[in-house]
Amino acid sequence: MYFISFLVLSFISFSRQSYIQTNIENMSMENIMAVASVFTLLIGLYLFLTLRNKVNLKQKSIIVLAAAIIFLLFITPPLLSVDIYAYVIYAKSMATSNINIYSNSLSDLASNPWIKEINVWWNTLPAAYGPLFYFIIMPIGLAGNILTASYLYKIVNIIFYIFTLFLLKKLINLLSLDSKIFYLFLLNPSLLIHVFLDGHNDILIIFLLLLSIYFLIKNKNEYAVISNSLSILIKYIPVIFLPVFVFKNGKNYVSNVLKTILITAVLITISLIPLFIKWENTKITDPLNGLMLFYINPQAGCLYRCSPFIALSNSLFLNNASFFRLITYTAAYLYFIYRFLYKVSEPVKFMFWSFVGFLFLYISWVTPWYALVPITLSFLLFKEQKYIYLNVLLTAYSLWHYFFI
Repeated sequence: MYFISFLVLSFISFSRQSYIQTNIENMSMENIMAVASVFTLLIGLYLFLTLRNKVNLKQKSIIVLAAAIIFLLFITPPLLSVDIYAYVIYAKSMATSNINIYSNSLSDLASNPWIKEINVWWNTLPAAYGPLFYFIIMPIGLAGNILTASYLYKIVNIIFYIFTLFLLKKLINLLSLDSKIFYLFLLNPSLLIHVFLDGHNDILIIFLLLLSIYFLIKNKNEYAVISNSLSILIKYIPVIFLPVFVFKNGKNYVSNVLKTILITAVLITISLIPLFIKWENTKITDPLNGLMLFYINPQAGCLYRCSPFIALSNSLFLNNASFFRLITYTAAYLYFIYRFLYKVSEPVKFMFWSFVGFLFLYISWVTPWYALVPITLSFLLFKEQKYIYLNVLLTAYSLWHYFFI
């Protein structure tokens, strides 16, 4: 039943007239209802597997099933989002031109032949991710066409997913967690759909964040900071995890602050050096253009879809809504620091709640795949029953979000 559900999604994707222009926003009503039904079935099956202790998850059969689903989704064109095509267009510009992707929007990349094949509202915005992400995928820009490049990008996701699996296995053993967690991760429908069908880049930061947690457990704080800093250079949100390294190792707060800031600053500077060499008139603040538009824009309403809290704050506070949400999230964030880092040392819980709070209390740019990070972190907290329920709820949210919120 699990494989058949993904087979239906694949059939819907292949049945479209255009693989590049179509996403959830302009699907036919019949396809939308079919996708919603499949998502509901997958959530129900995942709920059953997660909550029923007596379900026998045979290792070999689960691995074969997951591999078959991943291969199916790999060969299937993206169904719900066209973000992957934006990734490879920027990769094309990085590989073949000297145009600054942080000070120019997609629509400004006139010399890029692939830009003519995609038409979405965020064509007018600059690159949204950190420089490390674009350096990693830059070779993909040498592909012959945009579809080939998108499949090459999916291979990048598969590589990081495999790294993540090995790391998750190690963490499960280190934390004495139930081995069932590994197989639930393999079968999580949200991870499978967003990583392999639509090809979102969150698996890269998931790997780096798990690596950071691994180094924390091994008391290698400097390596943990490096891993987290690298994740910031892919997608900016992990900057909220920096307090984890400040409160590590007792009360050496000043020393930890200096080390954390120094390591992060050095890595950010190193990542910017190639940009100054490659582009003319480059400013050190250029990568912040996308950050300001997507995360810190005081005028932003619901840029895609909002959590109910954010939608309500927009209605009540209008132009002051962003300021209200900043105060609300800051208060929650400080509480999470006190509760999970200062009072006790529970860094994974801090990372989980600070990320969830950021998504639902502050950011107006919330998309379904953003939930992949807290979904993954929650697996490491399965010793507490509530995190099992939260894992299922976040999984359901990340899929139903397309239709109901």
